[in-house]
Amino acid sequence: MKDNIFENFKRTIYEADTAPEVKEQEESDMDKTLRKSQKVRLTLMKLITSQKDWSDIADEEIHDIVTDIKCISKRPTTFRVVFKNSNYMDLKYDPTPQMVSHPDKFAATDYFRARVLGKTYDLGVNSQYEQCLDQIGVAMRQNPIDTSNPDEQDQATASGEGGGEEESPLPPSPEEEKK
Repeated sequence: MKDNIFENFKRTIYEADTAPEVKEQEESDMDKTLRKSQKVRLTLMKLITSQKDWSDIADEEIHDIVTDIKCISKRPTTFRVVFKNSNYMDLKYDPTPQMVSHPDKFAATDYFRARVLGKTYDLGVNSQYEQCLDQIGVAMRQNPIDTSNPDEQDQATASGEGGGEEESPLPPSPEEEKK
């Protein structure tokens, strides 16, 4: 019996040594997150693409807008979504006990809170979801991406020159006016 185990062990080691090395392409953090987390993928699709269902077009749109997705906190699970213009938003996984016990009654975006430009939005509340979409639009306009000549944009950014004009500040929200 011991000889059989030893022979199997030797054979396994020999096969591992003689097996051709297969070089795996290193997958980016963004691709890993999109592949592993269905809820993050569907939430990003709903927030920053024009697609209603996941498809190759939605995947391309996300890759056109987002440069990286990193998990910045394990508890509560928080993802940082970095846009191409170096702004970012944080997606915090924050389900309620009711969502955990009845997951089929809630959409994927209902589980998240988004923090964009310092403001937090509960994506399960329709009015806050729409405000979040507006705030993402503001974040995208703040440092626009010049696709006509990316070399000049990199040089202007490195030298500290601003490529665009500054936007006027947003009018105060009704809550701020009451104070």
